[in-house]
Amino acid sequence: MTALLPSRVRSNLGFGEMPSNKAHTDALVAYISLLEKNGSKRADLSLKDHFARLLISQLTSEPLSNSTYRTAVDAMLGSLPVEHKTRAVQVAREMFPLLVSDVKAVVALMKSGGYRDFSSSAASDANAGIKGMRSLIKASQSHPFSSQQIALQHTYEAALFDLEVDDEVMALRGMLSKMLLYLTRDKEVNPAQYRVVIDAMLPKINAEESRLYFVTVAREFYHFLTGDQKAQNQITMAGEPQAAQAVLKANDDWRTGG
Repeated sequence: MTALLPSRVRSNLGFGEMPSNKAHTDALVAYISLLEKNGSKRADLSLKDHFARLLISQLTSEPLSNSTYRTAVDAMLGSLPVEHKTRAVQVAREMFPLLVSDVKAVVALMKSGGYRDFSSSAASDANAGIKGMRSLIKASQSHPFSSQQIALQHTYEAALFDLEVDDEVMALRGMLSKMLLYLTRDKEVNPAQYRVVIDAMLPKINAEESRLYFVTVAREFYHFLTGDQKAQNQITMAGEPQAAQAVLKANDDWRTGG
């Protein structure tokens, strides 16, 4: 199966044994081929191949779902030093549509800068300067949002108010929705692009419970960003207000705004 790899990549990088699962092998072959086609540098090709193999090693032979993939990605990230996690998440994001044979998602990722060098992708990311939640809080607090963006956030907060949420929950989710507005500024909001933005931010959030909370709010707020008339139905209060209190306890700067 190794012979399926482009000859120059195969000889230059010295790939080891291919995965035993055919679907995983096909995805890896397609991934390396895309990187090769887009002119990725040898160093980036090698590193992306390494992360892809680490990820595949966490997968089982069972059919892949969003849930099982997140579990595999979390396991991979747990084995890596913090300085490599952002790049590993990028590889995981690029690998998923190949693993599930989602051609449309592959095309969307390519249009948004995927399947290229790490440096090329970072250069096209307007949020590359955000190093963590503290800097994101400050950036979102000082950014001059448009009246339409402010109205979107107010709609989300009004939906929370209708649900009679705890004050701490309201404050935390309101702050996170403002961060999401900042992260998606000047971007087309579609599922693929939104996932890119959220995935890029996750390695910059230290605590697991905080990452999960961020993802929860991001999923809810997406429906408000896209003008879904039933967006309020997507809000979940499971585990509240304890979940918000735990996040605030672990992150004092989230409470104070940095």
